[in-house]
Amino acid sequence: MGVELLSNSIPKKQYVLYMKNQKIIFINIFQRFLNTLNTDNLSQICWNRNNLEPWTAYASEIFARILQDDFKLEAARKGHADKYGRYEYFNIDVIAYDDCCWKPPIIAIEIENYFSRIEYSAWKLFSVDCRFRLLLTYYYPKANSKYFAKNLADIKKKISPIADDNKRKPLLLIYGNGAANPRKQSWDKIFKTYWF
Repeated sequence: MGVELLSNSIPKKQYVLYMKNQKIIFINIFQRFLNTLNTDNLSQICWNRNNLEPWTAYASEIFARILQDDFKLEAARKGHADKYGRYEYFNIDVIAYDDCCWKPPIIAIEIENYFSRIEYSAWKLFSVDCRFRLLLTYYYPKANSKYFAKNLADIKKKISPIADDNKRKPLLLIYGNGAANPRKQSWDKIFKTYWF
């Protein structure tokens, strides 16, 4: 891939075009993620509303596979070493990079199961010098606890102050209904996106 990072000093018009291109790439990754979920029976088996840890490993693997197979990037994730034998870089769930040189990673993906840690996960992603940042998390519409997000507004409330301090570092939020049953509704109804 070998794409250069754009600095914070680029003109606004160029930056708008840059953001449109980033959104197209991210929507492509998100669509491939949904397509995989819809065609792989393992996705329903791994989804357990009471324990999302197996799902996190499964989703990490899907993202790593998409980035390797479709985008020809080297990817490392917890439980899956890259060709150098390394698993996680920067303590981020999935890091994808161009293997041609030692430039910053291209994509950083964090999957956060716990609402109480969502700010930390967003901060980690904004702290990494990379082109694309993706955070996947969950909400529970009927939750009556401060430990769970009930909707997108709860998630935005946690992430927005961090995103506001990092305006030129776009982040795609994928948020899913953690209480949903994938056997009864399609994955594209469970997961939605929001741009920071």
